[in-house]
Amino acid sequence: MIGLDTNVVVRYITQDDSKQSALATTFFERTLSAEQPGFIPAVVLCEIAWVLADCYGADRARVREVIEGLLSSKQIKVENAELAWKALRALEVTQADFSDALIGQIVAAHGGTKTVTFDKAVSKLAGFELLGMESRVAEPGRLRYKGKAKTIEEMDAAVMSEARKHK
Repeated sequence: MIGLDTNVVVRYITQDDSKQSALATTFFERTLSAEQPGFIPAVVLCEIAWVLADCYGADRARVREVIEGLLSSKQIKVENAELAWKALRALEVTQADFSDALIGQIVAAHGGTKTVTFDKAVSKLAGFELLGMESRVAEPGRLRYKGKAKTIEEMDAAVMSEARKHK
């Protein structure tokens, strides 16, 4: 097995640098095989998703297609491949990034009960929680609003009252 760095995989996928892309293509197609696969660590898989989206403008569908292709390849082994597949499925119901979904899957696989985040889109993934939200809970069925414990109905009324004052 041969470890693959992000830049080698990205050059193979994007074919954007004539010299490096040619070297990467030759390496992928002549050196790697089912018997001698390339190994992509989970962090490299996350970097690939990020680079494609942020540097190459790939949309979610293209990023998904690339990751699925890597996961399905007989000449590539991906660290925690089953968790990467689960992360891809989780993306179907949120706008979170692949990396966030994979982080959540890895944490859960290692016995984590939740992953805290400040990212609202990510907090919609199963197993994630917005950090700071738990401190607003005063007791079951009550939330803190301006330092006082209130029911949801009381909080709604207080918020509406505040809104009317500012009209």
